[in-house]
Amino acid sequence: MIVRSLFVRPAFGVRMLYKTTAPIRFFSTTLAVAKKQVSAKQTRIKVGREAVSEFNKIKNSKKSTPQEGDVLVPIYEPSEFKTAAENVVERFGKRVQELRLGKADLSVLNRLRVTAHKEKYQLDEIAQVTTRGGRQILVSVYDPDMVSDVQKAIISASLNMNPIIDSANRQNLLIPIPAATAETRKATATAIKEAALDARTGTGGKFSTLSSERERAMDSIRMMQQASYSKDVVKTIQTKVEALNKEYAAKIQKLADAAVATVMKG
Repeated sequence: MIVRSLFVRPAFGVRMLYKTTAPIRFFSTTLAVAKKQVSAKQTRIKVGREAVSEFNKIKNSKKSTPQEGDVLVPIYEPSEFKTAAENVVERFGKRVQELRLGKADLSVLNRLRVTAHKEKYQLDEIAQVTTRGGRQILVSVYDPDMVSDVQKAIISASLNMNPIIDSANRQNLLIPIPAATAETRKATATAIKEAALDARTGTGGKFSTLSSERERAMDSIRMMQQASYSKDVVKTIQTKVEALNKEYAAKIQKLADAAVATVMKG
């Protein structure tokens, strides 16, 4: 396996491009951000065509031996940000679906504790919770012997839900979703708008947001600048990340607008 990356010595700037199969040891304690960026997957970093000339120049320079304090600075791939942004959009879509159900929150059901065969389970371990036609929640229980236990657990959880065994498939429980009122529709629309704002600009808590993923990308790009990658290479990567950030922010807003319009129509 070959690692192609720039090494930077914090006090002196660029040290070298270096090929090695030996483990990398980090001695610097001043570049904490860089250490967080380095992981096993970075040994598979692809060097873009724009960086090949730099690799050859520094590889053939006299400074060809890594020294204590050098830090591995890989080339950041915009595709990493794209993958993360797609995950943010996907999670937002799921959140919108939950909000449109009002009180019938799928995440609440998934976390429900069920006692069956003298053992305790979380509902999503023994069943799949989905929606059917927007007016029903469908709970598909994997083990037919657990259906009645799941039904009892939902009823006793005080969720204002009345699960009924599906006559067409007795491993399924159907839960009618109460009709929305003008007040609940307005509250749902507000919640969707807030969720969209958080997905775009939130600082990121349990789940990442576009803003937090962009900041991670910018941290990597700043490290490339410190490692003296060419300005053209750094600018190209930064431009691609910013374009992707705008593209996926627009996707989130479009999903939110469509969901709000549907909710308000009733």
